[in-house]
Amino acid sequence: MGRAAIFIDAAYLDFMARATVPGWQVDHQKLVDALTPIHAELLRAYYYTSPPHVSAVPTADERARQRAFDRYVQAVSTTPRLDVRLGSTARRVDAAGVVRYQQKRVDLLLGVEMVRLATKRQITELHLLAGDSDFVPAVEVAKEEGVICVLHHGRHAHHHLRSVADECHRIDAQFMERVRRN
Repeated sequence: MGRAAIFIDAAYLDFMARATVPGWQVDHQKLVDALTPIHAELLRAYYYTSPPHVSAVPTADERARQRAFDRYVQAVSTTPRLDVRLGSTARRVDAAGVVRYQQKRVDLLLGVEMVRLATKRQITELHLLAGDSDFVPAVEVAKEEGVICVLHHGRHAHHHLRSVADECHRIDAQFMERVRRN
């Protein structure tokens, strides 16, 4: 029997949810169960996200969003064998004065963890729920270490990421309904 790890890009999961099932919220235990292969032991699932941006002098709205996020992370963290990994959120203002918020370090954290587990021979299989081509180098290294790399993706996964994965499983509305919180 092999050992598997699951890597979940929370922003990508949220993107798929909004595009597939309006008002959808994940049941993290159902998600982990659905992604865990029946032929392997689950080492752990990793859930990568970033907190909301909070200014040096937080507004009431920023404090409220942070408290809600903290409650969310605490709830997600109660899922057995699921660890939450946090990046950060940067506030960016473009030349036109438009404010955007951007996740930072999340993809790199995920990729580093994949490579670390693969090179230390802690896993024989990884399941990646993502769609970004930033993960291609990490998948390639894991494969070179003999790890089977399974990609779970929605309609908008980068073609290069799909091409380097050993297996690809398209997440559709039916899958999203199976892991939906009641």
